[in-house]
Amino acid sequence: MRLVVPVAWVAGVGVDRVVFASAVYRVGDSGLLVRADGGCRRTCQDMAAPATEAATFAVACR
Repeated sequence: MRLVVPVAWVAGVGVDRVVFASAVYRVGDSGLLVRADGGCRRTCQDMAAPATEAATFAVACR
């Protein structure tokens, strides 16, 4: 996922109702959101669903 605004750091990421600590994700080259623990990230989501539901992905950043 490419973040479209300048980001200093990732505060947290929510995936399928699970919130990951900021250490699990980082902002990589060219603003790409990278999962730092080697795990996989979602490749699609339900854009009509609230960020707290299954099949969603949300990023909190500063």
